[in-house]
Amino acid sequence: MLLSAIEILATILGIVYLYLEYKAKYALWIVGLFWSACYVFMFWHQGMMAWVITWAYYFFANIYGMIAWKRKDKETEHPPTNLKKSWIMPILLISVVLLIPLWLLEVQYNPYANNTWVIAGTVFSTAIGFTGMFLLAKKIVQQWFVWITVNLIYTAINIYTGYIGNQPTHYFTAAFFLGYTVMSVLGYLNWAKLAKQSC
Repeated sequence: MLLSAIEILATILGIVYLYLEYKAKYALWIVGLFWSACYVFMFWHQGMMAWVITWAYYFFANIYGMIAWKRKDKETEHPPTNLKKSWIMPILLISVVLLIPLWLLEVQYNPYANNTWVIAGTVFSTAIGFTGMFLLAKKIVQQWFVWITVNLIYTAINIYTGYIGNQPTHYFTAAFFLGYTVMSVLGYLNWAKLAKQSC
């Protein structure tokens, strides 16, 4: 019952967060703190350790994002910018390096460790999610590509784990991340337009 209530609250906060992210508003970081905390609690109780790490990281990344956005422009909210080509290789390398320890962690603690695709999806979404939050904090347009991928993975895994676990949790999360996938496409288009207008 408690986990269901937490999941519903997380879904509501996620919708607010998504709207603020779409609009590139500073308040997204404040909402993100509470949203992240809800999922840390939920996934901890479900043994999804890589996602616990992911959402714990998101919690602290929200704090970094608050500082980074304020530091760049204290008077007005600066528009999104495009990814620098020199960043691509370091981002890819960081994501790849993260895969190994995350895989070992998931195989050890995840209750669905016998499902290779669940572990692979959880680990991959966590690894690229780390870099996605960094790009969001830097207000990079292409961060939306990361979230489109992550959200699709979250949708599939949460539907599956909710189904085989026969529990109410996961379904609200799956529905939210399916909607987030669609909104991520729209978010990319909006941020790309904002970036172009600022040139």
